[in-house]
Amino acid sequence: MQAESYKQYAPLSKNPDCDSYVSNEMFLAQEKGKATLPQSIVQRYDDWVAEKLSITKEKLWQYFSSEQIDAIGIAIYKIEQNLGLIIADETGKGKGRILAGIARYALNNGKQVMFFTERQHLFSDFWRDLTHTEALELCGDPLIYHGKSTVYDVQGNPIYKMNRSKLSKITEEDLKTHKLILSTYSQVGLLSTKKKKLEQLLPLAKNSIIILDESHNAAGKSNTKKFMEALIAKSFGCIYSSATFIKDESELKLYQKAINFDNNDIKIFSQVLAQEENYLLRKYLTYELTERLSFWRREHKPENVKWEYITVEEEYSTYLNNYAILIDNLFNTLNLLKKEPALQEKLQNLNVWYQNGATISRLSRNLIVLLKLEETIRQVKNSLQQNHKSVIVIDSTFNSIINKVIDYLNNKKIVIEEEKDDEGEEDLIEIKENSYEINFGKVLEWLSQEIVGQYLNNDIQNPEIKEKWASIKEICSTFNELPISPIDYIIQNLGKEG
Repeated sequence: MQAESYKQYAPLSKNPDCDSYVSNEMFLAQEKGKATLPQSIVQRYDDWVAEKLSITKEKLWQYFSSEQIDAIGIAIYKIEQNLGLIIADETGKGKGRILAGIARYALNNGKQVMFFTERQHLFSDFWRDLTHTEALELCGDPLIYHGKSTVYDVQGNPIYKMNRSKLSKITEEDLKTHKLILSTYSQVGLLSTKKKKLEQLLPLAKNSIIILDESHNAAGKSNTKKFMEALIAKSFGCIYSSATFIKDESELKLYQKAINFDNNDIKIFSQVLAQEENYLLRKYLTYELTERLSFWRREHKPENVKWEYITVEEEYSTYLNNYAILIDNLFNTLNLLKKEPALQEKLQNLNVWYQNGATISRLSRNLIVLLKLEETIRQVKNSLQQNHKSVIVIDSTFNSIINKVIDYLNNKKIVIEEEKDDEGEEDLIEIKENSYEINFGKVLEWLSQEIVGQYLNNDIQNPEIKEKWASIKEICSTFNELPISPIDYIIQNLGKEG
């Protein structure tokens, strides 16, 4: 779509910081939607939202942008009608902060918050947004509805942990005592525990605001979708956050709380959508939902977006080859371990990809980013020299992985830097909570321990296994020159030049 087909977004909030754009068609739909709001709300919109959140207007403007205030207010308006809202802002517009504001409203009004997201490391991201909006005092102790997860505070300190044994003992009465419940979609989609978890959460739904972060991950033909549909139907309200709303027609029913169609209409509409080829009907659906304040989207300024693709330099190809060999060796070694008599029973039903696939996927993406850092820094410098604003968006801070590696290294007492004292003895350097200390090689070492190393002991005498494990450790060491946190590395290098 051409740049001239966009207009600057016109916020309801008077906070003077708006920098978003919408298409001409979306602009008209939003104006019609805003016209359906009572004038008693529109005329004092910021004050109204601030009152709903029990904060001053000054703090409202401090914590939230005008676009975020708009979305929070519209979400509250829909929730109070026992409905929902799809927040479909483009990536980088601050949907997480919006969700924190909605959670604050819910908790302040005696509602329980059930927060669902794709991966457990996003619990800490949500906690960060709650921290930055001073909502923690309303949360109490959250319940992590996930069998193996930790929530970290903004300083990277672990503050809440859950394990499978503890989770298995959670009762419905326990759930009632927590104001905030955190879960991933995969946890409620497991066939082995789906029925029990639904029975536990369903009675709580009528007094709960459900928040679906990256809601498209709860859609599709899956156990997760069925679970969420049943829970949402009973909820007081539901907020969906997704920049890629309605990828296909099968997702419509999940969003019923927002679109407010009956089941027959959804079935018919899904059949029609399945047959269209040009996606026009999907576009008109979003305009219709916007006019009904059921869908809200803002975007970055289109004429300022210039796509430049950075390819990995030939000199870095060794890293890619070694990484592929490492992953292959890990799974080959694990297959050999499964044949060991002492481990057959323990490893028989082990699904390592289910447990570690998401981490491997994230590390793979991170590696590609790391190999392009120098060129990225160069382009940022050029942008700043031309007095242009430079925005770097990365899909993860990697804080959760960094914290796990720190725990692993501390527990194993591994020396990151060796020093000699006056008598020639090695001193163990304290591992700092600084991501520069944790390089990519140490992360791969931790991953290798998670997948294979934890099962190695003196009973394993197979020379092939020993040889492969030695090779794995050697490959990990070849990555010690790479950092783990792209953002920290960029800040560090730009900071050297002021």
